[in-house]
Amino acid sequence: MDSKDLKYFNKFYLDKEKDIVVELFWTNNEYELCYIIKTPNHTSGNLIKNLAKISGLKPCKDENDLWIISEVIPASINGENEIVYIFRLGGMKIANIYMNRIEVKAKMPAITKTLMSQTKGYGFDIKHTIVKSYLFKKSRFETDLHTHMNAILSPDVLVAFGIANQIKYPLYYIKKLNIKLTLSQESLIMRQRKEVEKNFAHSLLTGKYLIRRKDIEFDIKQFKYKKIVQGFIYLKPAIRVRKYGDKYYFAIKSKAPKKYDKFDDLIRTEYEIEIDEKAYKYLLKCCAGRIIYKTRYFIPYKSKNRQYTIELDIFEKDLKGLIYAEIEFKNLKEASNIVVPGWFYKDITNIEKYKNTQLSICKNIKNVLKY
Repeated sequence: MDSKDLKYFNKFYLDKEKDIVVELFWTNNEYELCYIIKTPNHTSGNLIKNLAKISGLKPCKDENDLWIISEVIPASINGENEIVYIFRLGGMKIANIYMNRIEVKAKMPAITKTLMSQTKGYGFDIKHTIVKSYLFKKSRFETDLHTHMNAILSPDVLVAFGIANQIKYPLYYIKKLNIKLTLSQESLIMRQRKEVEKNFAHSLLTGKYLIRRKDIEFDIKQFKYKKIVQGFIYLKPAIRVRKYGDKYYFAIKSKAPKKYDKFDDLIRTEYEIEIDEKAYKYLLKCCAGRIIYKTRYFIPYKSKNRQYTIELDIFEKDLKGLIYAEIEFKNLKEASNIVVPGWFYKDITNIEKYKNTQLSICKNIKNVLKY
């Protein structure tokens, strides 16, 4: 179609980063709308050619010798008697285009776009490339890593998900695309993965003890403390978002390694990264169940010539009245030999109902507070 016959109407983007632009033009035919897809920031042509291939379309070059996709959309009438142009790629609805607005229904995540731009033999179909901008909540953490939350989370959080699910990142994608690696390339990626793991992983050996207020015979206000607000987006594995003092964190907690099965509640593996306030507020809205509020006091304690820090959690709001303490150990021997303070009432390390994940969904609060 001759560009002279086109009159600019509007545009929208197929990705959040605005690398894939869809320009819309009126034609001489009142029953159709022309679109041109461009990737001005990706000049190699891989991205646009791969998109054309999985959409069943033919790319062409524009007057600037850049690859584009150009097609027309027929006009439709909806139930409200509105004119609407339904933009599809490969049979998948991407957007509803009205005379006064554009409703985008699906977008391409950044990681998928990166893969498409870096390979000539992209192997996914359209449904695994462009993601609907809504998901059933129960399916949110069952989706594939590269489609997760429509790329809302930061790259560091996605890497944390990859590690927690034992996905060899980025080997996961290399295998998906069936890309062949040399021995030196594979060795380099594995070294990089080990460095990433160091930033996230550490094992926790923690004992948890129930405390009665009447047994605390000292002034806890003399000790340093932090205010904590936290919620759980998912329970298995435990995926937590937390405000800790004036900082914000995203964490994934998993079970103990198999060889420590009998110590499952004592040993937990945790992957935690710091996030910004905006990400925290967004993720907090995604949490299921109760948001937990508590104040944590840090109390120095010595046992058998070893120095520890007791973390005393005093819960607030609807969990007011619940108090427990945690002590972190360096190894199992240390955990077995410690002599705890006399004001510790009961060891609750292995009691399910006192786990934070369970407190977040507990309906019978009286059962938790009665002790």
